[in-house]
Amino acid sequence: MFKLIHYDLKRLFANKLTLALSIITPVVTLLLFASAIVPLLFSNRAVDKTTVAVLIEDQDEYLRTVFDEVVNTPTIEDVVAIELVDSRQEGIAMTENGEAALFVLLPENGMQNFYYRRSSTVDVWVSPHYQLENALFLPVFDHVVQMFNRSQLGLDYVLDEMLTFAEREESYTRFNNLMIMIGLRMLNRSSLYDLHGISPLGKFLPLEYYVSALFAMFLAFGIIPIVGYNVQDFQSTAFTRGVAHFRWQYTFVLTRVITGTLFILLVTTPMLIVGFVFFGANSIFAGSLPALVGVVMFAALVFSSLAALISLVFRQVDSAIWFAFYLVVVFSLFGGVALPASYLPAWMNQAGAYSPIGAVMKLTGYALFDFDPSQMGFGLAILAGFLVVSIVFSVMLFKYRLHQ
Repeated sequence: MFKLIHYDLKRLFANKLTLALSIITPVVTLLLFASAIVPLLFSNRAVDKTTVAVLIEDQDEYLRTVFDEVVNTPTIEDVVAIELVDSRQEGIAMTENGEAALFVLLPENGMQNFYYRRSSTVDVWVSPHYQLENALFLPVFDHVVQMFNRSQLGLDYVLDEMLTFAEREESYTRFNNLMIMIGLRMLNRSSLYDLHGISPLGKFLPLEYYVSALFAMFLAFGIIPIVGYNVQDFQSTAFTRGVAHFRWQYTFVLTRVITGTLFILLVTTPMLIVGFVFFGANSIFAGSLPALVGVVMFAALVFSSLAALISLVFRQVDSAIWFAFYLVVVFSLFGGVALPASYLPAWMNQAGAYSPIGAVMKLTGYALFDFDPSQMGFGLAILAGFLVVSIVFSVMLFKYRLHQ
């Protein structure tokens, strides 16, 4: 079996057109949607500048200093217009009317609670008119809150350690100097607030969406050349020789699935390198590298099994390839990959909720940017369902071919 897998991989990679189709197609498709179609979905005011309504109930002077420092950063001013409101009702009304993408409420005594290690909640209202912009801002808010929580825990630990090795007054002095130094460095970290280049296709196109969509499309479009080769083999003497060669007759199908999985994984290597760069750059995203690798490997197996099923359904190479291509396009549209789900009709969203490509996009997004195992169960269940269905029907069709 291993010799057959080695032979199949050599045959797949010997054709330059196969590689070009697998690698260039997802990039060109996403580039077309991102550069020509998606920008048309924005209103003029959204393309120009996004409005964020803010209500500051806390009168702490240090909070106001930090707030002014952040909002007056040139990179923030280029893309965000801060609108200070006088009441909670006014801010909520702005989000409901589409005048603001977000409404942020900084609560009263928030900094006082922070000083005395008490919990404090920052409320955020999201406008339904600005889903794409919110996909950019909400993860930033989330990671800033996480950064504050982890920083406070770290500082508490440092102070506790200082008190065990020095006098109380000396420890407080050193601790105070340390906090001032950390605060100054955080305010000077332009990378934390630099939103320029958030996407190579435009600063209003969220990084998470396009990277996750590229992962999904690289994996999905990899099935097209596999379908072509499998149909040829199932119609040629390689089929009868392969079945006769192995003691277990289903080894021939299993070999095709394994070969296809390895091919998709190799084709997806450029996107995996992108994922490694994210984690190696010590970015503010809270992802999981093992989860990313696991999702990619599982998705490759699912799409390879789907390719085997399509190859057994069709007897003509051209028909199988075109069907696989249109199937990927439909799954991409219905799954919110080619276009954000918020811009699709309700019936397409309902049908696309079970799209395997949409599931892969969501899973890679969680693995890259916001790892939470509890949120990944539904996507994994969708892929597992497609895997089981593909294997069961592939075995049934393979038995039918054997009887013929």
